[in-house]
Amino acid sequence: MASIYDHIFKKGSLTPALVEKARIELYETKDKQTICINELRKVILENKTCDEGQEVFEMVEKKDDDFLLRFLRARKFDVKKTYGLLKGHLKFHKNYLQLTSDLTLESVQPCLERGYPCLLPLRDKEGRTVFCFSIENWDKNEFPFLVIMRAYLYLLQKLIVNHQTQVTGCVLIENFYNYSLKQAWGLKTSELKAMVDILQVRFHFFS
Repeated sequence: MASIYDHIFKKGSLTPALVEKARIELYETKDKQTICINELRKVILENKTCDEGQEVFEMVEKKDDDFLLRFLRARKFDVKKTYGLLKGHLKFHKNYLQLTSDLTLESVQPCLERGYPCLLPLRDKEGRTVFCFSIENWDKNEFPFLVIMRAYLYLLQKLIVNHQTQVTGCVLIENFYNYSLKQAWGLKTSELKAMVDILQVRFHFFS
């Protein structure tokens, strides 16, 4: 399963065209990367005296610059907003342990093998990774929505490492053909909220 998406999951590097895209859309330059990473580390250090700040500090203390860069890109190198995103990242993990605990390929592989969800092997014309999910044949008894969300989360955690994905983002295509009321009634409000948080709060590059 993992080999299917290896080329998408690899960290890779930005082509000259993507470097230019990042400069125009994210205001990113090599100098700005260095300055903002140093400023962000300074903010993290200055805020470590409070409980939440200490947790953020411990989360990033041994992380490399690439880890911080993915968050800076998500907030167009606004250091203050990036620090807020780091806190949101940490809060998501604490609030949704049922999603984030023991999240391995083995734990979601049966779900992914059935295409809940799947990734297209090629990016779209904008360079985005494409998620597809067809709900028609989904059986909530076989794969509860919690398991579906864990599968999304697993793929997203792999994708976010890729530099191109950080710049271009992802797109989600959902096919609701033959979507039934029975399937709709099987979804809990708390599950839908968690899904929104995955796509909009924890991860931040969806179209």
